[in-house]
This record gives sequence, C-alpha cells and structure tokens, in this order.
Amino acid sequence: MAQKINRGNEGPIKPEHINAEPGVHFWDSFGNQETEISAKWLVKLAQDNGSWKPFTGSEIEDFYHKTAGYVNFSFNRLLDQGYILKEGDTYFYTKEFVGKCYTSSPA
Repeated sequence: MAQKINRGNEGPIKPEHINAEPGVHFWDSFGNQETEISAKWLVKLAQDNGSWKPFTGSEIEDFYHKTAGYVNFSFNRLLDQGYILKEGDTYFYTKEFVGKCYTSSPA
C-alpha cells in the first residue's frame, strides 16, 4: 500500500524534509486552514516517529495531548478528501498528503 515519495534525484521525502516548526503554516495546501493545521500535526507525529508508518487513533490522540495539551484530534477534511486513509483503527499517510505538505513547506 505504501508508495515512496520522490524528490527527484534526492530520494523519497522523509518527515524531516517538511518544515513543521512553530509558526509555519501549510498555506493553501489543503484548501482549508483547519485541515492544514491538522496536516501539520500529522507531520509532527511522523517526525516524532521518524517515518511515515501507519498510526492508530489513540497514538495521534496521545501525541496531540502530550504535545499541545489538547484532546479530540480532528482530521478535518483529510479523511474525506482521501489524503489520510483509515482501515479499522489504523490510519495511513498517502503519497498525495506527503507531496502537498512538502510542496507547501519544505525544510
């Protein structure tokens, strides 16, 4: 299911290739500010994990609470638009998600 995301001759895009630092916003990457904020949190989770590995609902909830102090993480439109896929309680990043985040905010 997972496909490598390519950066030309530089190899696949890794989470650390995306700038998700405080103050950075993924402007116009997903057409909705709330969705772009959710995308940034998911990139931060991938950076914390060191890969684009699948994650569970409880993993994003725990990370969101630990990192931001918030609860009830919302994917906003990422699931509806197919940028994040869900099978059971497992979520998967898509190549389109990674590509949009990288194009909007390369490190």
